[in-house]
Amino acid sequence: RMGRGNMPGSSSLQPDQNARLREIFDALGDQVGGLIGIDGVGTALQLFGLELPPEEVADLVTAIAPTLRKLRFEEFVHTILTQPTPGTSSEEEIAAIYDLFSQQGVVTATSVQAAMEALSQPVSALLATDIVREADLDEDGVVSRDDFSQAALQ
Repeated sequence: RMGRGNMPGSSSLQPDQNARLREIFDALGDQVGGLIGIDGVGTALQLFGLELPPEEVADLVTAIAPTLRKLRFEEFVHTILTQPTPGTSSEEEIAAIYDLFSQQGVVTATSVQAAMEALSQPVSALLATDIVREADLDEDGVVSRDDFSQAALQ
């Protein structure tokens, strides 16, 4: 489910792209709690050309934060980066995103953590493991390029 187009992360998250996501998060999120709710996530997705019905946005957020139904910044980034942008999932874009998150030819929880740390957006080991589990289609414990491509095009 990872399409990019003009979405931050199309080749890699550059500092300006990360800053743009932070601006969107801050503008649409809670001013006090540092979280973004379902409506804010839906609006952010619309900014990147993806209009989902409110129920689908609610499902996305609830799958990550079932009790609170609000996302922290790193969860917001993950949600934005894993959504398709209509008509923009080229093989080159998928390969570039894969290369950003892979180490030694595979994506692991450790490589997800390292990539997010390099982007100044560290994630917990638990979240990194969940990200890998979601994209590990053949359930071998790592995300291969083929797993990643299939997940990106779903």
